[in-house]
Amino acid sequence: MIPISSWQPIPAYQGPRAYSPAQPDQPIPGPQETFVASPPAPVKSMLPTLLILDSHSAPPSLSVPGPFAVIEHAATQQAAHGDMVSATARAQGFSSRLLEFNTSPKVFQHHFPTMEKVGELWDKAASPQDLRQALYLDALSHRLLTMDYLSHELEDFTQNGVKNCVLNASLGSSLAGTVQTLLESRMGPEAKFMGQGYQSSRFCQAFGLDVERFRSPDPAIAGDETSKLVAHVMALVESTSQAPEFVACQSRYDRAVTGFEQNQNSLVVSASNEGDFKDYLALRTQGQTPPQIPAGYAANILAHPLATVVGATTGSGAQEKVADYSSDYAGVNFYALGETPDAQEGTSFAAPRVAALMAQLRVEHPQASSAQLRNILSGSFGKHLADYQGHQPAPVLDLQAAQEYLIAKSH
Repeated sequence: MIPISSWQPIPAYQGPRAYSPAQPDQPIPGPQETFVASPPAPVKSMLPTLLILDSHSAPPSLSVPGPFAVIEHAATQQAAHGDMVSATARAQGFSSRLLEFNTSPKVFQHHFPTMEKVGELWDKAASPQDLRQALYLDALSHRLLTMDYLSHELEDFTQNGVKNCVLNASLGSSLAGTVQTLLESRMGPEAKFMGQGYQSSRFCQAFGLDVERFRSPDPAIAGDETSKLVAHVMALVESTSQAPEFVACQSRYDRAVTGFEQNQNSLVVSASNEGDFKDYLALRTQGQTPPQIPAGYAANILAHPLATVVGATTGSGAQEKVADYSSDYAGVNFYALGETPDAQEGTSFAAPRVAALMAQLRVEHPQASSAQLRNILSGSFGKHLADYQGHQPAPVLDLQAAQEYLIAKSH
């Protein structure tokens, strides 16, 4: 939990921090006392095993408005997010052992006091500094929660001897997603959110902007002031990467991923769904020039170098292309169709297609690293698009070949 009593001024952003993978002989820390787990039974058999993590929403007692109630925005009223992820793996032809793990309430309980304090500070703040501090802690908590959750689960699996398994994590957080969450949780999702309203005046106060220009009926004037606001919010979100709590959390996540992968396991992560962040900003700024977006701004915070990061495609045959919503960055190393059997979309549903195939390959090649398994995937089940339209080039899963292979292995 972020110590509320010791808030510090917002640090200056100096660029993203590169990963420093843990050394192989470095011990992997166990779960913190506040994250007491219900350990899964050790999974060590050579039966293909796919572990599905779902962190769609907080438990009802902890549901709060804003960015903490939902980590992955891909659920529908018809089916739970985790159920759709699992159904996609099954539809791909995976018929072996599939275990689902939902969000640990204790992870949310660890962060919940900070979430409550953030709301209180925002509502009661009397100075621009207090308002900015509330937004800063809002953004920081959102990013910490995502890494804390997956770190906790990875540590738990490693401590309990999980081996030869593939863990699908269809969840994440990006700088772009955090910016969007802050704006929408405080002001609402509509394009003209800068009109009348108490919250818009609070944002103006936080960053020293002109509320009358904000509320101007002239799109050029209102859009220009909106662009300034978005630039301030982007800089504030970026600055959380330098927070000591973030650096420590990132280091913990690095060690957790390294320990899990060293146990002959593979982590598969969805790329995230902020590929259209540029269009989102253009809409928000009403046609005015939005702030420039740094490279990798839409990258999933969980996209570790050892993990297999999966982006989404849409369409089929010669019409298949990288989906506009699929986050585009150098860490993406595979693509798959990002649609469920009932036509839901998202990288959350591309990842389990790749994870299902990797689970089978991991059993057949138990000593292989994830990078070696990706080479097998690419060589035997991968294809390339004729035109990536500016997106990061990477192999695309041949759905038919993968499905036929998985079905054949089930008999």
